Amino acid sequence: MVKVIQPSLAGGEISEAVAARVDISKYQTSLAACENMYVQTSGGVSNRTGTEFVGEVKNSSLSTRIIPFEFNVDQTYILEMGNLYIRVIADGGLVVDSSEIKTISGATAADPVVVTATSHGRSNGEEIFISSVVGMTELNGRQFKVANVTTHTFEIQDMDSVDVDGTGYTTYSSAGIASLIFEVATPYLTADLFEIQYVQSADVMTLTHPSYEPRELIRTANDDWTLSVIVFQPEQAFPTSLTVTANTTGAVVEQYVVTAVSRETAEESLRATGSSFTISGATAANPVVITATSHGVSLGDEIHISGVVGMTELNGQRFKAGTIGTHTISLEDTTGTDIDGSGFTAYSSAGDVFIAYDEITNGNATPDNTITWDAVTGAESYNIYKAENGLFGFIGRTEKETFTDNNIDPDLSDTPPQTRNPFLGTNNFPSTAGFFDQRRIFGNTNSNTQRNFFTQTANFYNMAVSSPAKDDDAITATIAALRINEIKHYIPLIDLIVLTSGGEWVISGVDDKITPSGIQVKPQSYYGATSLKPIVAGDVGIFMQPGQTVRDLGYKFETDAYSGNDISILARHLFDYNTVVDWGFSQAPLSIIWSVRDDGILVALTYLREQEIYGWHRHTTQGDFKSTASVREGDDDITYFVVERKIGTRTVKYIERLKERTFEDIQDAPFVDAGVFHDVPITITGFTNANPIVVTAPSHGLNDGDIVDIDGLRVLDTTVTQGHIIDTDINGTGYMVANKTTHTFELQNNATDVDGTAFGVYHSGGKVRLSSVSVGFLWHLEGAEVVCLANGYVVRGLTVANGQITLPDTASRVHVGFGYTAEIETLRLDAGSAAETIQGKAKKISRLTVRVERTLGMWMGSNRDRMREAKFGLPALLGQPPSMLTGDKDVTLPPEWNKEGKYIIQQRDPLPITVLSLIPDAIIGGN
Repeated sequence: MVKVIQPSLAGGEISEAVAARVDISKYQTSLAACENMYVQTSGGVSNRTGTEFVGEVKNSSLSTRIIPFEFNVDQTYILEMGNLYIRVIADGGLVVDSSEIKTISGATAADPVVVTATSHGRSNGEEIFISSVVGMTELNGRQFKVANVTTHTFEIQDMDSVDVDGTGYTTYSSAGIASLIFEVATPYLTADLFEIQYVQSADVMTLTHPSYEPRELIRTANDDWTLSVIVFQPEQAFPTSLTVTANTTGAVVEQYVVTAVSRETAEESLRATGSSFTISGATAANPVVITATSHGVSLGDEIHISGVVGMTELNGQRFKAGTIGTHTISLEDTTGTDIDGSGFTAYSSAGDVFIAYDEITNGNATPDNTITWDAVTGAESYNIYKAENGLFGFIGRTEKETFTDNNIDPDLSDTPPQTRNPFLGTNNFPSTAGFFDQRRIFGNTNSNTQRNFFTQTANFYNMAVSSPAKDDDAITATIAALRINEIKHYIPLIDLIVLTSGGEWVISGVDDKITPSGIQVKPQSYYGATSLKPIVAGDVGIFMQPGQTVRDLGYKFETDAYSGNDISILARHLFDYNTVVDWGFSQAPLSIIWSVRDDGILVALTYLREQEIYGWHRHTTQGDFKSTASVREGDDDITYFVVERKIGTRTVKYIERLKERTFEDIQDAPFVDAGVFHDVPITITGFTNANPIVVTAPSHGLNDGDIVDIDGLRVLDTTVTQGHIIDTDINGTGYMVANKTTHTFELQNNATDVDGTAFGVYHSGGKVRLSSVSVGFLWHLEGAEVVCLANGYVVRGLTVANGQITLPDTASRVHVGFGYTAEIETLRLDAGSAAETIQGKAKKISRLTVRVERTLGMWMGSNRDRMREAKFGLPALLGQPPSMLTGDKDVTLPPEWNKEGKYIIQQRDPLPITVLSLIPDAIIGGN
């Protein structure tokens, strides 16, 4: 007999091709299959927790994506992105519009249900959330669509727009609120959702897509979000009413420009505007041509347009005057490129053109001119520039709204900034964005797939440049590669990593500062990246290479360059025939990358580079995973999924939240999918050592005859260091409440008072929970067969009807949802000897020692048709939940001779299992 040990399972699931490599160290820690189990960073494997139902997406028939939004550790959100909308999820629930919460005053038990809410303001097709109804509680906690509205009533429909039949519902009594689910309108169509790239800075998220103008999503409050096209202009307002007066007259032409300088950021504004004239027409063509009678504008003049009705795309923008006619001006951007207005709204009326300088023709040969303008909010000072040989040069600065040019020579090495927007026109929208070195970066337009656009330093809306260039000017830099490759992503590490479709590049500056004259673009490797947004794990970037290869990329001191590894090579079978469509990273505490494949399977990687942990595992559910995102909630990164499920005759898409694995009591073990977790604890503050015992629980809300469960009580014990122990006399289930008051109640057991005179003296802690056979709020699982964990015991074979289930016995802590099987399968048994292998020999594993942690329940066998259940102990006292095992579990496997020596371990119940190591006893035969 051979006794071997597999001391770790950190290698996760590997492919059959790699499973032949008994010569590599990874073989000793890997598995042939790891499904619905995840690799721990410490080396064991645990079954994944279940998912909690959050809500149904707006339209289950269309593709839906979720992305994270994190302002700080306390304010994090999941954004549901669908066809032309965004909805917000905070702390596991859909955000409602606080300004659109209406009080319900009635509801009919009819088909359809008609809700009364005075002056509700709802419209047909809107989605609402109903809660707090007394009597007709069947409405509570559900999403509905509004139909057939009147001033004070509306009918309700399910999410498929089918009337809700309330003929069997309880009669409405009172109260209730109907809340409008908060929503932000977007231009993004379903087909484009998964191509949208995003990057966030504080409360602002930048969204890019090559078919849409770059936009910003800005959060002000949970239910106050705005999405708008980014305006690439200085945030500092510019001066207006610019006027120049010759103090000493003559026949010399002089031109002046004035800008405002921000008090807070030192940002320089657009050029001040002076005289103006009225527009009478504008063509939606390429280029746009505006009509203005006898306008007097010259070729190349900078102009500002506002007040246009109809073709509002022109408003608030700066242009250069292109081709000039007596009454017409063609518009160019400030770089001299024609403005393509073929997609603009048709011109209707009105509009003003302002000249962005002022000119006098009666100046003296020895200038003596006074320049004035209106004060600007936020300006600390103003810069004044004078023209010479077609250029404007700096002549002075003032904190006032007037300046006198007393024959000052312009400094042509210091010119006013030239505003620009490089993203005008349908082929000039960027595909990706990032932040680095206090600049916002955009890249990859259809016109220039290898071009990078940097804003000014610390001015994220400012693309202005000067001539000659200043260090903080905006930068345009093109990657000069051997072939044309699209810029895909930016990863801000020590340097700026640029991922393209054909290689990886580093953009850095001179002396760690990127400037227009000091920017370096260097290749690092030539693997290429797909459109899947990369993940940053600590100081490493992880990206998808074409061909569905996952690579990491980090700085190597010894080579002073960035390099990495193929971290999917050991599990190629998970990617060879499928595509990853979405992924997210849950860093704390599990350090897992969750990846959604196009077939609905969830493929995950436990990644901890410093410990060389790269363990793959797969996850399945009764449905298909469609999208995923992770955000920090409290101290942990919480993962959300969009899951498509078949519920009765409906195909639905639910947003579900992966539960934390932080339970201490088996009754809190969360191992069901699309689950509802029922637990309403009431705090106990004391009990009496009397007959009958009297429990104190302030404002408990219980009634005589209620069945309750009690746990967590501690009593005094001076024999232990802490001075208290867990109470074994009272903690338990099935008590009856008697003689209740507002804050106290007595306990009975089988209609007999519980005598507490001999019990320990109360120290601290304790919870009481109402116990019931009925569990509700299950409308999202209507008609489905579910599995339950009720006070730590598994209940199967229940079907949801009318939004609830009925348990065979009362329970106070219940987890209801879809079950799933967690499984690991070992590789072919190998004794680790190169000289005398047992590969290819017949073998029988007669006994198996499984070293487990906090485990309850297990099946094992040499194949899936011959599995045997391991028996775990019963609780010490009747009514107590079963206990989890930490230690060695010795089991006998169903006897079978074979040449592989594999064995399988499963968890079929909604209970925890963690396997730390495996120690099989193998009998080795011949060939």
